[in-house]
Amino acid sequence: GSGRLDEVMEAITVGQHTCIVGAAGYGKTLLASAVLAKEDLLREHYAGVLWMEYGSRPELTEQLRRWASEVGVPQEMSAALATEADWMREICARIQTRRVLVVLDDLWSPDPVNDWLSRLPHAVFLITTRSEDQVVAEIDAPVTLVNVQPLDADESLQLMTHVAPKATTLAPGWVKEVADWMAGFPLALKLIAGQLENIARRGSLDTLEEEIRAFYDDTVKALNEASPRHRGGARQVVAIDAIIGSSFLALESDAAREALLDLSVFRPKPCYFDRATAEQICGIENFGAVVRQLLDLQLIECRTPDGGLATEYTLHLIVQLFANAKLSALRKTQLQNKLLSWYAGKIDLADQHGVVDQYELWYRYEHDRWQTNIRNWVYYLSKCENSDDAQIAFLRVYFDAWWWWGFFQSFDFCTRLIAEWKQRDMSATLRKRLKVLEDFQADFPTGMGPRGKRSG
Repeated sequence: GSGRLDEVMEAITVGQHTCIVGAAGYGKTLLASAVLAKEDLLREHYAGVLWMEYGSRPELTEQLRRWASEVGVPQEMSAALATEADWMREICARIQTRRVLVVLDDLWSPDPVNDWLSRLPHAVFLITTRSEDQVVAEIDAPVTLVNVQPLDADESLQLMTHVAPKATTLAPGWVKEVADWMAGFPLALKLIAGQLENIARRGSLDTLEEEIRAFYDDTVKALNEASPRHRGGARQVVAIDAIIGSSFLALESDAAREALLDLSVFRPKPCYFDRATAEQICGIENFGAVVRQLLDLQLIECRTPDGGLATEYTLHLIVQLFANAKLSALRKTQLQNKLLSWYAGKIDLADQHGVVDQYELWYRYEHDRWQTNIRNWVYYLSKCENSDDAQIAFLRVYFDAWWWWGFFQSFDFCTRLIAEWKQRDMSATLRKRLKVLEDFQADFPTGMGPRGKRSG
């Protein structure tokens, strides 16, 4: 809302680190995005703005590549940056004492912000998180706290007007009626607004009011059944699954509904997938028309990476969980196996076309895009039903990478492989095996010289 936006702007314009806290679906990222829209004001106070998406399973390398481009790291120098620490060091060297605003979106741990605070002491940080206790309380600097609560009726109407401008113009009374009743959660409001705008696009002025009234009656009835009001008549508790389900049914075709379910096998936001991968894995025909339906109803999000032409897509975690729960077990297994094969092909030595020099072949472990592919492969490998085969495949990649650098020095890539694998549901026996691997990595002497003897 405007009050919270003013609160955030007041804090960051005077150089205070600020943390936006709220539950999933409350609009933390939406509020942070509204801050970035204040370009003229930000230019008065900052040399630039950098945005990083985290989430429960961060994928940072491609984002660091974008940061490097934005702060002026030459492309020829980027080729020599092997690890996330290398990228961070070069980015910080370019920023130096310039005052920049750094947005760290959806933090699940205080470690990233504390790391950046030590590297960029002159920067100001805007953080979004769901956890005040686990994140905000552990940040190594004073932080202004902004709690995001459900929107009031006016704020809800503003959001719906932004998402559904045609519906608001043609039937302002009914849009306000829906906003008043729905006042609360931005994700839910965006989904409802997407449905209203879809009605406005396909209907005529003569039938629009009737269609919106019917939509309102059906939606209110369904949500009242799914989520009764608090005692005392307080704000409606919105059943987000019921709203997503309403949007799901509002899709124009079975093909679009099937596509949404299939796309739920991809990693949710902040991870993105491109058209080629979606078509290959899910076999979506008439991709453009299907995606248009999903975008119109706010069921997927898209972005165009800076400096690139390819468009990438993602699902909000709540939408992804809804769709994934509807996907049949057989279809889910089929798609996960296809994803596993897809990324296995991207990291297979046989697919390293044009690489004939042995050093070049091994040097791929330091290429950030190859590392991104292999982390995706590890994620889908963790979904594999055959645990023994999955463990062996994981260990082969781990020790290939470890022997390339881990024997001589700490290789962060190996550590992140273990961290990624630990996020799967696993038996106590497998957790013990991973602990052995972590201990092996921590205790192994490093440095040049005979094996088992630390040099220097």
